[in-house]
Amino acid sequence: AKSEAIKKAQEQADKLMKVADEQSQKLITTAQTAAKQINDAAKVAADKVRSEGNAQADKLLNEAKAKGPIAEKLAKAPAEKLRKEAEKKATDIETKAQSESQAKINQAKQESDKIKAKAKAEGDKLIEDAKKK
Repeated sequence: AKSEAIKKAQEQADKLMKVADEQSQKLITTAQTAAKQINDAAKVAADKVRSEGNAQADKLLNEAKAKGPIAEKLAKAPAEKLRKEAEKKATDIETKAQSESQAKINQAKQESDKIKAKAKAEGDKLIEDAKKK
């Protein structure tokens, strides 16, 4: 009877772990999906910032070109500055999103570990209690 009780407790413990694994996987998958959405949105925003910066730089150069070679030469540095500023803003957007999305995944992993640890502790207790009977 004791070995039967231990066997049942082991089955219950296995079920607890299975449920915990499913919950954990769901949490992590949800976090990964959210992270991907954050990164995708950031890429769109960053690409827009880059293209706007390049468009402003091109416009500046084209207007200067129309005024002559000296004006064109003088416009090169400010145009390059516009491109660099846009690139920095775009990179900042992507970096911030990357860090935000990684934080979501890390949080989900921590939650997942807690769920699994709780299930294991409950399962271990069931087995211990069965052994005492």
